[in-house]
Amino acid sequence: MLFRSRLIEAARKGDWSRLSDIVSFIQNTENNEVHRTSLVRLLGTNLYNEKWPVLRQLLQDTSPLVRSSAALALSDGLTGENVAALLSLTADPVRLVRIRAAEALAPIPASMATGGARQSFEAAQAELLSALNVRPDIWTSHYNLGNY
Repeated sequence: MLFRSRLIEAARKGDWSRLSDIVSFIQNTENNEVHRTSLVRLLGTNLYNEKWPVLRQLLQDTSPLVRSSAALALSDGLTGENVAALLSLTADPVRLVRIRAAEALAPIPASMATGGARQSFEAAQAELLSALNVRPDIWTSHYNLGNY
């Protein structure tokens, strides 16, 4: 438990000297998915390019929480490779993952996707809009919708 806590503390402080330990912890599917997800979210704040291949790999993780967090973390680097990986995630069997992929791809027009990827991207965008409109009585719903 102390090992995990120290990894989270280092990531929160932006101390990436433990990056290899953090990546190993995240990739180990035997670790608790909530702890792994927390580190994935913190990994997204890392400014080093070494994170992109790790985040793309996590899009295939067995945990929907880890996949959805990795998708959001990829939104800060919408390179061709990351966009292609996120587009494939818009057809994920779990709604949360599809919505987070659509959220990450928000700056990308649907016309950039082709064939089945475009259909799943547009469907995921519709799911995201539906989720953003669930609570119209709360100001954050309007704020998030405006950001989208």
